[in-house]
Order: sequence, then structure tokens, then C-alpha cells
Amino acid sequence: MVNPRRGDGDQSDLLVADLIIYDDELIRKIDDGKLEVSCGYNPEYFEILGEDNQPILGEGEQDNIIYNHLALVSSGRCGWRCSIGDSATADQADDDVAIADRLERVAERLRC
Repeated sequence: MVNPRRGDGDQSDLLVADLIIYDDELIRKIDDGKLEVSCGYNPEYFEILGEDNQPILGEGEQDNIIYNHLALVSSGRCGWRCSIGDSATADQADDDVAIADRLERVAERLRC
């Protein structure tokens, strides 16, 4: 993964990066349609305090997030929104036609 950055426009809440994939088995899985990803990271955790200056049970925030890996997964937590794609597929709707078209374009691009 190279050039990690904040996405633009409707992807401004996402981490976007360029992927360089050399592993033949991983390329085959992507060709077969496995495109969802999950980021691994180490953050610092901070408690959120209530009006009484006591921690609010079950609430906190993360800061100083350091990403350490990207995993190809069958079903990521945010679904198709966090998946391998390119600028031509970034805005596709999540319907069967768009997904099939997206898979074909990503697979074709990987074969180049």
C-alpha cells in the first residue's frame, strides 16, 4: 500500500491508497471477486468524560491512529465502500450490474 491519503468529495471520510500487488494467489482472489478490505491499526484511546467529570461507560475516542496493515477480507465492516477499486468504479451504485461491471474493470486493470 503506497500513497495513503484522505479521500476527496464523497470519500472524504475514507482512507484511500494505491495498492501494488505481486502475489499471484492474492491477484487470483481479487480476479474472483474478493475485493473488500479491512485496515489494521494501533490508536491511542481516550475516555469521554461526562458532566460529572467521570468516564462515560462504553464511550471513548481514538486519536494518533497508526495504520499497520491492509487485509483482503470476504466481508468487511463497511462493505463495498471499503474495497479495492479505481477512479472509474469509486462512484458505482451497489446493484448487481454495477458490481459485475466493477469486478470486470478491476480484474482487467490487474492483468495489465
